[in-house]
Amino acid sequence: MVVSTFSASGPAKLPLTPAQRLQTLRTLCNGDSHELPERRVALYVRGEVGREGEVDAVFARLRVYAQRRGWEVGAEYQEVDGFFPSGSALAWEAVRLGVATGFVHGVLTVDRGHLGADDQVYEDEIRAVCEGTGFLVLLVPETTADTTPYRP
Repeated sequence: MVVSTFSASGPAKLPLTPAQRLQTLRTLCNGDSHELPERRVALYVRGEVGREGEVDAVFARLRVYAQRRGWEVGAEYQEVDGFFPSGSALAWEAVRLGVATGFVHGVLTVDRGHLGADDQVYEDEIRAVCEGTGFLVLLVPETTADTTPYRP
């Protein structure tokens, strides 16, 4: 993907970084579906064994964000014990099913690290959520986040 920029010397095309490409893909997939009123979202957090208390703070932060946007929280899902590849994380599969069946309209999580460090796995998850009218919102965009999940 290439972005056109303009300078005094005229238009220039700059290649996107992988993070910019993924953020652009997510933005395009989301369209304006997350801007509609009365959205119901699933909150998703990936945590580690022994740090469950920290996860409560992360969920609280997500709830506040959803409330400010006027979204109803339809469900909260927690994946415990690190990252699992696509297809083997039970809580994430439940989130994807919730979006696919219309139980929730979209997913709210802190950053891409909660979904996957590998760019291709993450891209696959964006596409899976955004099929139909689903959307994925991150508190910390791809261009400012590393792939390590946010820890309070």
